[in-house]
Amino acid sequence: MQKANLILGVNSMSEQKTSEPRYAYRLPPCPAYDVEATESWLSAMARNGFVLTRDGFFFGFATFEKTQPQTLRYRLEASEKKLAPLSEDSPPEEAEELYASYGWRYVASRGQFRIYCTDSDEARELNSDPRVQALALSMVRKRESGNLAMSLFWLLFYPFFIFRGGIVRAAIEIGMPMTILALGLIAWVLARSVREVVHLHRLGKSLAEGKPLDHGKDWHAHALRYRVGKLLHLFAWLALIGCGLCAWSADIRNENEIPLTEYDAALPFATIADFAPEGDYTLYDIGYSNTVSAVSRLLAPTVIAYREYAHVALPDGSLLEGGLDVEYYETASPLLARIIALEFLREAKHEKHYAECELPPLDVDYAAGYTEYFPTVVLQKGNRVISAMFYQTGTSSMPYEDWVRIVAQSIG
Repeated sequence: MQKANLILGVNSMSEQKTSEPRYAYRLPPCPAYDVEATESWLSAMARNGFVLTRDGFFFGFATFEKTQPQTLRYRLEASEKKLAPLSEDSPPEEAEELYASYGWRYVASRGQFRIYCTDSDEARELNSDPRVQALALSMVRKRESGNLAMSLFWLLFYPFFIFRGGIVRAAIEIGMPMTILALGLIAWVLARSVREVVHLHRLGKSLAEGKPLDHGKDWHAHALRYRVGKLLHLFAWLALIGCGLCAWSADIRNENEIPLTEYDAALPFATIADFAPEGDYTLYDIGYSNTVSAVSRLLAPTVIAYREYAHVALPDGSLLEGGLDVEYYETASPLLARIIALEFLREAKHEKHYAECELPPLDVDYAAGYTEYFPTVVLQKGNRVISAMFYQTGTSSMPYEDWVRIVAQSIG
């Protein structure tokens, strides 16, 4: 009976061993461009029984095979060409064969570097002349400098073109949490690119002076800071994606938009009813208008989007009919209101049919009149700014300067 229990115990232990995962995933303690720390860390992992696999690095994590502790040397060589993220490109066949003749085998790549490994103490160094390494490293530095320039364009200038200069309005629309996350990630990406270029420059300069690489560099020094930064970066991206999906979902469902007939609060600007108060006002249902949305943001405590289509029967029997589209902001400061007003005008000037309109004297801090397809006015007074477009389809036409004057008085 005891023998049977012993056999069962041995079998149970065997099953536990075989059920243990064969692979392990670890977050590196240093960036890809820190050649010396990466080499030292991979060798240390091998001494602890974790050997880098051909899968290499995936989404920032290194893939290791669990083995017996081994003494391995790792070397990072600058890639002869630009490697795309998650690239599986192998080095040129002739280079791989040459290094194999020295006792080195190709393992994987990380960033712009190819990783080679040897278990032989007698295997010669892949590059014994630091000056040759400096030349190879300079190619990587030049490529990363180009990437930095592209990052500056895509992260700083391209959004300006996308939003047609309406950066403040875009920040208000998406909300402060999402804006802070986006700006933080932009700053992180740019700072990382700058650090990489500076690090590679310093390392190349050291090699050019004939100083060899420190293959046993202490990688523990900045490991915690780097790993915490990577995790925070990952969480920031996930939070940004989550905020974006929530904003997109709310926009698709028009969560903040309600019919005018259900809106009870007083509006802080003039509407069509105010253009002809002596007439008989009626909302006219055309299927896609007569809605209002009012939200509050940190930069603009009051943001209102207003669409109205109505007609007013005047005492003389004529009909004032048309649509009024309004964007209204009460901002945290007059400066923000002026910036938004200028953004409205800058965006309009990109339109093909833009033409300036002459304005009457108005008691406001800033005013701009123009037509895109329909007459529009942008007004700013203090921390209030409004963009109002009024198109008319009735038998009676209200002069541009008259309704503009009424709108200006309403925000005063």
